[in-house]
Amino acid sequence: LVVMSDPRKTVMSVAIDTALAVLTGSTSGSTSSSSSATTDQAYVAPTEEACRSIQDTVTSLVLQREYPDFDVALPAGSSATATSDKHRYVDQFPSDDEEDEAQTAATTTTAQTSAQRPAEYTRFLRHSFHMALTCFVNSVEVIANLEGHNKLEGRTLRDIIDSSSFTQQVVQVMSDGIRSAPKIHHRAYQGCKCLRYLCEASPKIRSMVQSDTELQARIQTAFRTGCERHWLLKSASQRLWTTVHADDDGDDEQQN
Repeated sequence: LVVMSDPRKTVMSVAIDTALAVLTGSTSGSTSSSSSATTDQAYVAPTEEACRSIQDTVTSLVLQREYPDFDVALPAGSSATATSDKHRYVDQFPSDDEEDEAQTAATTTTAQTSAQRPAEYTRFLRHSFHMALTCFVNSVEVIANLEGHNKLEGRTLRDIIDSSSFTQQVVQVMSDGIRSAPKIHHRAYQGCKCLRYLCEASPKIRSMVQSDTELQARIQTAFRTGCERHWLLKSASQRLWTTVHADDDGDDEQQN
């Protein structure tokens, strides 16, 4: 999915269908797969069932850090009421994804005690989260940059945002990613890039970002970190800041 949602690594029709599947759980907004036959004879558009499965998996990992409908076997002698049908692992991961050994060890110990699952699942789930996040951000970028493409049949990123039930959660995930700028540069870069596209598409989201002083500070920290260590992060945070403050009186506020 990471490759299929990146138009630089696949054909355009595949990237659009994958983006729609991730963001809407359906490819009904695109033209039939026959229209892409001249582009890729071997490509077959995903079924509606497959699209829903793709969206459930990606959004569950991005928003809750778990696979959908994942059941953990209870240890012998445990009561069935000792755990819920769907386990939430989000509390077992530091919000800024610290990767130092001490934090990882503490997280693993907590995970083993509370869920009685293999220690390596912590690392597996963290890796799955980062792949799902990349896929989600790729999908937002595809729709934002290809809104005029005939495969979308007039649908825009704003249409998708307005019909989404988890937009506010996505903004929070991206904000958390930006907060990790001093330690995990690429995740902060993804957060800035995705949030910029969302702000450009939705005045409501842009207003949310404008009124969030803590997020404003995080963007500035990301910019300073980018200036020192990560050119892409510098560029993405600067473009996000410019987008958020595009209508400010006078000259746009400069990041120092």
